[in-house]
Amino acid sequence: AEIHSDDPDYFLDSAYMDYGDDAADPTVLLTVLGGCVYGNTTLNFGDGGANHIPVWNSTHIMEANTGDYNIDGNSSYLYGCDGLFYSIDTHRVVMHALDGSGNPTWEGILPDPFPTCDFAEANNVVLAQISDDGSAYSNVLGTMINYAYVDSVEDHRIYTIDNSVTPPETTITWHWDPDYIGWRLPYAADLTEDWAFKALVTEYAVTDITGPKYGFSYFWDFTISRHAVYSRYGYAIPGLYVGMIADWDVDNYHDNISAYSEEFSVGWMYDPTSTGSGGGWPDFGGGIVKIPFGPGYTPLINTVDATTAWYGDEEPGFDSIYVWMSRQETQFMNYQPYPIGTDRRMWNTIAELNLPEWEYTGENSDPVPDEAFETFGYAFFGKFTDHHAANLDNYSGMATLVNKFCGFGRGDVNDDGKMNLVDIVYLNSFVYSGGNGPFPFKHLGDVDNDGDVDNADITYMIDWYFNDGPNPLSDWALPQFVQ
Repeated sequence: AEIHSDDPDYFLDSAYMDYGDDAADPTVLLTVLGGCVYGNTTLNFGDGGANHIPVWNSTHIMEANTGDYNIDGNSSYLYGCDGLFYSIDTHRVVMHALDGSGNPTWEGILPDPFPTCDFAEANNVVLAQISDDGSAYSNVLGTMINYAYVDSVEDHRIYTIDNSVTPPETTITWHWDPDYIGWRLPYAADLTEDWAFKALVTEYAVTDITGPKYGFSYFWDFTISRHAVYSRYGYAIPGLYVGMIADWDVDNYHDNISAYSEEFSVGWMYDPTSTGSGGGWPDFGGGIVKIPFGPGYTPLINTVDATTAWYGDEEPGFDSIYVWMSRQETQFMNYQPYPIGTDRRMWNTIAELNLPEWEYTGENSDPVPDEAFETFGYAFFGKFTDHHAANLDNYSGMATLVNKFCGFGRGDVNDDGKMNLVDIVYLNSFVYSGGNGPFPFKHLGDVDNDGDVDNADITYMIDWYFNDGPNPLSDWALPQFVQ
């Protein structure tokens, strides 16, 4: 803290002259509102919980070179993942990232004490009901973890104050170099006036399926992260981009490249030069699926194949991130001049968020509205493939499954990839005649999103099909909060 005072008693000994030892020392009372310290836990998933991924109470995912991500017995393919980055322009980027040695570098995202600094966790939660044909259902069981983070309004600028003029003038210079004052760069309160947000996060991992284990092996490959985002103090935040950088090191990591599919909202990285165990082709891909996708939703915006780091001499730096994020082309972008032979990382732009202004009365200790303005999610996966790792068909089925598992793509109740009159007849048979139900997930028949599959859903589908009524409603079907 820097104290400015024109009280002569603060600087002079006049009080002691007048009162001797009974004089009170000049005192400034500072009140600091503390938050939470960074912490992490482990999310286990897959058959017997054999796979695992670390979870931090921020946007960070995994420290470099720790082997904390294990998929099907392999813990070396993900070297590190600094997780999510938020940005609204080239000079305003916020994240929680560590350098290659695990030292703190950028701590612009902090854990939030509301509702709790600790992780809230529940095991064996029924996440959905699954079936291979709708004749009988098994419960999909999993683990849920809740936590929250806030934008700490960290700034990355140099403030120079010229005290030779009255009043003093402040010059702001853009600066990314962490060597300027060590790894921790200055904070600036001015950013609270137009950029302050919070996210409530739910992490999901499938651990078992009761009864017949329809498709259980498909759930071994991914975890799901759901972020409900709020603006704080009533401010509007338009054009807030969010993305992720991950350092996959698959086999010959200097040869890794990325791939992208707009249709299935997926970006992945693999080594095209490796010879996998599946039959002489590269057989591992790691990446993310942005959720939701499909009609009415924006898929993963883009995938960037680049060497990008905030330590060492690698360029481009963080000030390039917004340029990538704000490109609207939903296509794979191969950033040059980094050819094959360079250790690459994969950048994915997940979503553009637009948080509207709202009325804040100052009555709540947690300055956010009752409902989130935007919610995005992603499935983080590592997958040993059945075909060449470059082929989309290794990931398209998994992407479709995870999207439907989360509650999207409702109305296709017979799982033929289409919504038409056949689905209405099928749903009618289930409700009135005891026929087979929606599959692969029962909630795909809840097209009016009221929590039940019943006559109201048939009426809704009839209105949609015959009267050009509203499309089937989709929303997150997975529970959001640990009970």
